[in-house]
Amino acid sequence: MMLNLIIAGEGDLKTLALEARGRLRSKHGALREALTGRVREHHRLLLKTHLTLIDNLDAAIGSLTAEIERYMSPFADIRDRLDAVTGIDPDVATVFISEMGTDLSPWPTYRRAASCAGLRPGQHESAGKRKSGRTRYGNRWIKQAFVQAAWSTQRAHGTYMQAHFRRARARRGPKKAAVAVANSLFVRCYVLLEKDGDYRDLGTSYYEERSRDKVAQKLVRKLERLGYKVSVSAPAA
Repeated sequence: MMLNLIIAGEGDLKTLALEARGRLRSKHGALREALTGRVREHHRLLLKTHLTLIDNLDAAIGSLTAEIERYMSPFADIRDRLDAVTGIDPDVATVFISEMGTDLSPWPTYRRAASCAGLRPGQHESAGKRKSGRTRYGNRWIKQAFVQAAWSTQRAHGTYMQAHFRRARARRGPKKAAVAVANSLFVRCYVLLEKDGDYRDLGTSYYEERSRDKVAQKLVRKLERLGYKVSVSAPAA
């Protein structure tokens, strides 16, 4: 490791550059330039101290992770089923089980559960006009985990959740879309536990299939604006 060589007193730039990993291997010239300078004894002491702290933190994280796994072992089947939901990984599933438990009777509906998690849109009306849909305060651990999971759905190609995120982003912007998708993910986890079922992805064409006529009319209007004359007929049964 390059830092260990520097701590040991190695000063030859070619030797240090040979320890490059990943993309740095193709940037030996820039790496040598970055390594050019004087490394004194107190620099080496600071580098050694920081690496020791990192190693200690890694060991602590490993110990805590093992303890979490021990407590989660009775719920391995539930966690695996939650993990099947697009965007949900074992860590997010662990947060859900830890914070909500497996007995969801305190929250008779998914709306109440999502509200306690701080993922449901707020209701603020005055004189019959809706003023704000800002989410209420709730369990920050669940909210953080599920919002992070929502961002990851953008890379889940060919899934319903990716289509859901894109539609919400087009109307509300990326941040509100992330909260909306986080709410959907939370609801699906709640329903899976409540119904004791398995997750089934609806696919990217779910919205189009649900409103075929609207989609067809929208496409026709686009073509007509380009100067085309379009006639649409229903497919044969």
